[in-house]
Amino acid sequence: MNEQYLDLFVDETSQHLQEMTNGLMELEQQSTNLDVIQTVFRAAHTLKGMAATMGFDRMSRLTHQMENGLDSMRHGHLEPSSAVIDALFVCVDTLEAQLQAIASSGTDVGVDETAALSALESILALPQQAASEAQLERDRPVEGKARSSHLPVSNSDVWWESLSGGVKAVAESGIPVSEVVVTMAADCPMPAVRAFMVMRDVGDGGEVLASEPPAEMIQQGECGSELRLIVATHTKPEELAASIRQMSDIHNVQVNPIEFTVAATTSDGAAVLSAGAEPALIHTGAGASTEANMRESHPSEKAASTHTEARTPSPERRPGASSSNSGRRGNHAIRVDLEKLDTLMNLFSEFVIDKTRLESIAQRRADSELADTVSHLSRIASELQDVVLKIRMVPLETVFNRFPRMVRDLAKSLDKQVRFEVSGDDTELDRTLADEIGDPLVHLIRNALDHGLESPDERVAAGKSATGDIRLFAYQARNKVYIEISDDGRGIDRGRVLQKAIRNGQISASQAAALRDEQVYDFLFQSGFSTAEKVSDISGRGVGLDVVKSKIQSLGGDVRVESTVGAGSRFIIELPLTLSIMHAMLVGVGEETYAVPLGDIAHIVRIDDTDIQRVRDMDMVVFMDKLIPLISLPALLGTGSNLTKAKNGGAALGTPMLIVRKGERLLALEVEEFVGQQEIVIKSLGTYFKTLPTGVAGATILGDGRVALILDPHAWLR
Repeated sequence: MNEQYLDLFVDETSQHLQEMTNGLMELEQQSTNLDVIQTVFRAAHTLKGMAATMGFDRMSRLTHQMENGLDSMRHGHLEPSSAVIDALFVCVDTLEAQLQAIASSGTDVGVDETAALSALESILALPQQAASEAQLERDRPVEGKARSSHLPVSNSDVWWESLSGGVKAVAESGIPVSEVVVTMAADCPMPAVRAFMVMRDVGDGGEVLASEPPAEMIQQGECGSELRLIVATHTKPEELAASIRQMSDIHNVQVNPIEFTVAATTSDGAAVLSAGAEPALIHTGAGASTEANMRESHPSEKAASTHTEARTPSPERRPGASSSNSGRRGNHAIRVDLEKLDTLMNLFSEFVIDKTRLESIAQRRADSELADTVSHLSRIASELQDVVLKIRMVPLETVFNRFPRMVRDLAKSLDKQVRFEVSGDDTELDRTLADEIGDPLVHLIRNALDHGLESPDERVAAGKSATGDIRLFAYQARNKVYIEISDDGRGIDRGRVLQKAIRNGQISASQAAALRDEQVYDFLFQSGFSTAEKVSDISGRGVGLDVVKSKIQSLGGDVRVESTVGAGSRFIIELPLTLSIMHAMLVGVGEETYAVPLGDIAHIVRIDDTDIQRVRDMDMVVFMDKLIPLISLPALLGTGSNLTKAKNGGAALGTPMLIVRKGERLLALEVEEFVGQQEIVIKSLGTYFKTLPTGVAGATILGDGRVALILDPHAWLR
């Protein structure tokens, strides 16, 4: 095993396993979709070649057997029934376990694939017999149609069917077309590099019309031990084979000329090529075959079929052509270690702090040259910030991908019918947040499936479809990312929740009647609180939602619930785009300066004293014809100087306030002065402040070097 490529192998294998999982999920819904089967087959084939190259024999053996099953599906010998999909999922689970072992120990020896292989053998027994009989039938001579002994019919069914139109157009122009099959040596260290060199060599003397694997996959390093090309060239087959044979790490080269049958003649007797739906493929002559390496190849490599993706070429743009001919934009993406991105973000945060200090110095000094320089530096910093933050952003697809499989397996165990819909997975979130949000979403989705959705019989009795709906939806609004998990199940029974809270002694019966729905649903997030009648392996212990809220709040977010009995529930998660840098409003309270996230502020106003009222022992403010609660920061923080009106020119200007929003709820925060907006860097208060006071989310360093606390208004709205 080459340690140099281990990290790359783990990353690439994770992507292929996810591609296989997605494909199998889709295949379970659309059993006749050949394109999906091709996609899963290609992923398994590529993974087999990668595993063999890295020396992971167990993984290579398992993926090879998966290829056999998927190949039977491609040719109609095996129906993708529920049992077949289950067996393939067992294989995927085993491959994931092997990958985890490889990532931790560098070997797959510790993971036994016997159970997965047994599951595959059980589903392949009958299709293999049927395939043998079908092969004997196909081998019988057919009148009026020729077939080459060099091209297996199973390959031409997929590979040739989609390429015939474009190849026929080239053949009509008078350029000879051949199929080139190149098998790399079993110990070839980098098959993709060798495949690229073969394509370049063949392209020098002709034009590559198509390739399998496709050219873009080869450029990305994805290639197994076999390369298949369709080439338009005047070079003789023997010369073409000899040219490729001169390269190292080549085991076998086979060049098979391609012709079309003559289906009709024109009025003057000239022959024309057949344009039927199933053009007859003829390989003239014996072709040019050579053994470049006398060592016997692995039997599994001989049996493997490599034709996995159907692509239709056209005279204007043929697949497999070089990037210069196709006009496609090259792949300019690179992989960067996450620790390096964290270091970059930390350095940039320090840069933002120093930039803010320079701006403060420039304001105090009447130096126009310094002011111009700082202004230019600020513009550069803003653009640099956008770039740095975008580098750290990842689509939520990386998190959402694992949930369809989880829902499928859980629905089977609960004997429920579920339609799971995912949308907005292209919404981007900071990588740190994306890594942390996965577990809370697991809890919420499992809760929706177990508690939210009724059984099929219950749904039918209630006049609903037997199949329930669960929707996972993400979107961005302003500087926040919202993730919603909704279901059309039984909803949350407010009365049942209150009865449980009263029995627990959390509230009295008189208090329960005055609570809003949002306050009632908040009980569900308390540790140990559960309305489940019995504890199951999935839920019922009252710890899931408690963990959800704690984790989301630790990420600077919030979660709220909306529900209607009989119609379903919706959990809405609100998260900041990033945990590093934000825009904030600086406010003064006494001698201290505090920062309030700008995204939480709905309005910045001054309120007359006549609009401040006392209602039920609570200060309220009349704002836009509504009464909203008022919190005085000078009184709450104990740092006020009671000089608000003096600082702001007297009572005529009114009391400065921030109107903050949480969902549909509003809260007024009284301050002493508005300092201004500023870009701040969020700093942790460290281990000395393990428990922060209510309403304090962190700290930042101001331009003059002072430390300012960052307030979390949502804490006072909860």
